[in-house]
Amino acid sequence: MAKIEFYKDGDGNSQAMKLLEEIELLAKKDGSYRKLYVLILNGLDLLRRHEMPLVNALVKLEHEDGTPYSIRLIKDLVKHQDLFEFRIDWKEVGAFRAIFFDLEFNKDKVVFITKAIIKEFTYSKEFDELAKISEEIKLEVTSDVSKYFNSSNGDDSNE
Repeated sequence: MAKIEFYKDGDGNSQAMKLLEEIELLAKKDGSYRKLYVLILNGLDLLRRHEMPLVNALVKLEHEDGTPYSIRLIKDLVKHQDLFEFRIDWKEVGAFRAIFFDLEFNKDKVVFITKAIIKEFTYSKEFDELAKISEEIKLEVTSDVSKYFNSSNGDDSNE
């Protein structure tokens, strides 16, 4: 099993986690966001359990009511070396995308989520910008992995 971590900037803020929290709040009032949020949580759980073999594979998730949902959950970002895209589409809201890379720390597999967005269209300049920033984050994190994990108390969570 992999751990899922969220990148935090120098002020301790995580853009990706903040977006997930916003979606969670909207999900409490809006059924479309609720469906998106449930699919995101199910997808992240699947990623945590199955790690990277899911790249470019069609996977099946379930809606809250148990109906199936199929998607290419993880896709290589071919223009951005060693970055991946976590994907959940919900037509009534948009396309949720989280950019991440994988690494190993203290023999643990880690999925390190850097940035996230809800896209309205296939091409998004904002998504491309987030991918470029994510490349820089990956270089920063992999140059000193221990800086991003608090192992002194046994808790490696960056959330």
